[in-house]
Amino acid sequence: MLVDDNADSVEVLEATFRACGAGTVAAQNVPTALSYLDTGWFDVIVSELALPGRDGVDLIRALRKRRGSERAMPAIALTGYREQYDDVALDAGFDAYLRKPVDLDALCLKVRALVDEQRR
Repeated sequence: MLVDDNADSVEVLEATFRACGAGTVAAQNVPTALSYLDTGWFDVIVSELALPGRDGVDLIRALRKRRGSERAMPAIALTGYREQYDDVALDAGFDAYLRKPVDLDALCLKVRALVDEQRR
């Protein structure tokens, strides 16, 4: 699942993940992402941190407080706001934190590694 309020970013990430053989579902905000999480399991969540209203940190904290199985759902934080989120993202429960502009090949490799680790 992609969580980002920037349509251009979502388009690029969706195309990147399709090229890597992965399907995506996109949410533009935390409430929508949480509603998607109520309906199913995702192999990985890739979320922008700077979102309108509730931010990506709120999303991961809400996810990690849910059922015990949710703890195992890997999540990657993305942001262009370096100082604001440097220490917060991993402390909040993200498994990885990447700064924008993101190296798309590195992002695909990180997603694959987290999914492979989850399946073991």
